[in-house]
Amino acid sequence: MIEELLRELRQVNKRELWDAQDIADYLKLAKSTVKSHIVCKPDFPKAIKINSVRRWEPEEVIAWARKHRSSD
Repeated sequence: MIEELLRELRQVNKRELWDAQDIADYLKLAKSTVKSHIVCKPDFPKAIKINSVRRWEPEEVIAWARKHRSSD
């Protein structure tokens, strides 16, 4: 029962938070580009670490992308 609950919690976290691939899909960039040039920017939203895996709030990433695009 505990394993099932943990599995469900992981699925909830995966749906609610974005990983580097989700960000890459949204920005239409390669995952490697996101990891090496985007998420390391000082003004990019701070990651949330879950079991040493970094995830981001989708709303924060979208707001950052909109702000960044409007300044181009």
